[in-house]
Amino acid sequence: MKVPRLLLPTTEAENFFSPREEPHYEETRDVFTITLETSPPTPGFGKDKHHPQIDNMTLRLDTIQQVEQAQLACPYCGATRTTKQAMRAHYSTAHQGLYRPPADDPCFCVACRRVMAKSYYRDHRCRKPKQEEYSEAVCVGCGITLANPRLSAHLIHCVKYEGQLVPLKQNTGAFEFAKKIRDMLRPALPKSETAQQQTATTTASAERILTQARNSLRPHTPRGRQSTPEAEHEIRTNRDLNGQVEKMRKDTEKKIRKDQSTCSRCNKELKSSQALRRHDALYHPGTERPKGLPVFCIGCNTPFKTAATYVKHKCSGTMDQELATKRCHICNKDGLANPEYSAHILAHQITIDNPEIAEKELYDPK
Repeated sequence: MKVPRLLLPTTEAENFFSPREEPHYEETRDVFTITLETSPPTPGFGKDKHHPQIDNMTLRLDTIQQVEQAQLACPYCGATRTTKQAMRAHYSTAHQGLYRPPADDPCFCVACRRVMAKSYYRDHRCRKPKQEEYSEAVCVGCGITLANPRLSAHLIHCVKYEGQLVPLKQNTGAFEFAKKIRDMLRPALPKSETAQQQTATTTASAERILTQARNSLRPHTPRGRQSTPEAEHEIRTNRDLNGQVEKMRKDTEKKIRKDQSTCSRCNKELKSSQALRRHDALYHPGTERPKGLPVFCIGCNTPFKTAATYVKHKCSGTMDQELATKRCHICNKDGLANPEYSAHILAHQITIDNPEIAEKELYDPK
């Protein structure tokens, strides 16, 4: 079967034969400018009318090239890499928890005001005439006026741009509609119990078995000890204290973990204490804070470097002593119990050498 020849939409050339129909086809930049003019309309957008020409195809390829190059420069320290994989590794190690540029090379079309992935932007049929692709547009973040390809490259690292560059997806309505039809025609299966119902059933059966086992036991009183109401009250009190101590330790760990990952000066929450130290070094130079999650136990009067060790440790004091209040030995503030006491001691350990230093500005490649 002979492949029909594809015709150019202009009258400059007739009976054009696409290079993609050749057996040994290799796509290059020059081939793109000719072949993509015969591409089909962009699916999913009924208003798309204007196909790409040779001149605006050159503009689109230059825009894609500058967008790719802009993502190889770090907006925080100005470091450059040769590949996007190396740049992503740089963000993970040097700027953990901070903004990372999008991974799908978004390009902004000035004419139709759409953000698209580079492969979609390259051969899309625009809603406006090709002359409008060369016009200038205002950056919604910082307000400067630029034209492509500088505008698309600027939006990648615009530190004042609120929102994310999310490319538009192609039309999937036909596929979703076909999936709904298949689901409607599929025979209905008997509904199985959900995980929550299964858990409730298992718990009820276990409680019923334990109750039956307790009722079947012979009443027994240990030798030398009488089962008095005072003894039962003492056992119940110790059990309540044990629960309060466990809750207090978990609350202390949660409080210290939050304080060690939240910047009190700009009220920004980060993912870890390491990310907060990097944030302080970048935006608040001179600020020093302890590493890890330091916690102080009031019962045994012992400081711990990690909160996990504090939660699991066996206190040498009593449970009442661990739940008691303590006076701060630095500022003599009284009436502090955990988790407030550990958070108060942590606040004393954070030092600021020079609070007059201005915040470090981001590197903004324009």
